[in-house]
Amino acid sequence: MNIKTQLHTNFQSATIIKETPVVSFLITVDCHTENSPYQTAVSLLYADLMLAGAGEYNREDFLYAINELGISLSVNEHEGKITIAVKTLNIHLVKTLKLIETMLVSPTFDLAECKRAIETTNNALVLYKEDARALSHDALRRTLYGEVDRHFDFKPELIAEAVNNITPDDLKKLHERVMESYWTVSIGGNEKTVKDILKHVEKIKKTIPTIMPAQASVSTKIIKGKQLVLQTISSKQNIELSIGGNLPLSLSDPDLAPLSFGLAVLGKWGGFAGRLMSTVREKEGLTYGIYARAEGISKSEVGYWRIMTFFAPKDVVTGITSTLREINKIHKTGITISEWERFKNILKTGEVLVYDSLSSTVGFVHSALVAGVTLEEYKAYRERMYSCSRSEVNQALKKYLNPENIVISAAGPVDKVAKDLKNIVKIN
Repeated sequence: MNIKTQLHTNFQSATIIKETPVVSFLITVDCHTENSPYQTAVSLLYADLMLAGAGEYNREDFLYAINELGISLSVNEHEGKITIAVKTLNIHLVKTLKLIETMLVSPTFDLAECKRAIETTNNALVLYKEDARALSHDALRRTLYGEVDRHFDFKPELIAEAVNNITPDDLKKLHERVMESYWTVSIGGNEKTVKDILKHVEKIKKTIPTIMPAQASVSTKIIKGKQLVLQTISSKQNIELSIGGNLPLSLSDPDLAPLSFGLAVLGKWGGFAGRLMSTVREKEGLTYGIYARAEGISKSEVGYWRIMTFFAPKDVVTGITSTLREINKIHKTGITISEWERFKNILKTGEVLVYDSLSSTVGFVHSALVAGVTLEEYKAYRERMYSCSRSEVNQALKKYLNPENIVISAAGPVDKVAKDLKNIVKIN
């Protein structure tokens, strides 16, 4: 597998050459200019409308053409970044690229489709009010960040209010920005396929003046003491939690790698190897899954650390207390020699497995470029995770994983346990 990155006049690219009948590519455009319910609403509708007709195609015809070729095509928005994801077979590449070009060059943003998308989005926002896991995460970020920061999530009610006022002209203005902005493109496939896609991107971009992304506004709040944020969702059986705090580190900071190592020991994301899984889950039987990691970090933006889990209402006080106990323990005494040796292998093995799948490799490389680092810089960061000393890990945990300044965000049937939960923040 041959991986190469390149700077073009108005976009950057990563190419992953691998002999395969499948091609996978991603295009991400950072359109963040401000953080507001309006901007969030426009972006949500935009992701829908981009698949709702272009050129001579109406919505049904466009979706039929995609499905007929077996193309996987999605448009998503996250924190001001629009990402187009495509997977197709090499034998259908010419037709696929033609459809993608039509979608990008001549989207219709039909008024009737706009009204449909508004209704669909409003329905989705109603359902979102029942998504306790997502809402607990949103509330954590609202507590850690100021409104101007891209990590700050507005409540569904505010977004719904803004959605109802969006017009096709608003969507067209966002699309103009998408086309004029600097693109990040990552492509995986055989050598001919990769060259063909790069030529196609160059063709689309060459006649459009490019606006380089502006420096994002970063606004973090100072967290002092334990803070509790509760959201009642009576229809849920469990209480979802996001527990975390500020992390004044970017991808350029040498402390990030050893801290990430330490967070993996505490609660490796998506695995069973972390301390929290072996104690809170296995020994105490309080939850099914509990994980920890750093999030929201790029080369220019600092992020936060977070623990994600859930407990039944009858176990939530005990569960949070046990979680805080493990945070305190790893903060004070750090990781053991055996943990340090074991997790070096665990993390390195996980890294190797990323390259086993073409789509995983494309996503891995793409995420580095989107975060503002070169592939070489990102590899150096990952390599430092495996080579950092135990003392470096423990120093980072001691410095950044502060159990006293922490936010506990809970969403679900919290009413009956609210009083007991409030007592938790008073525990020293």
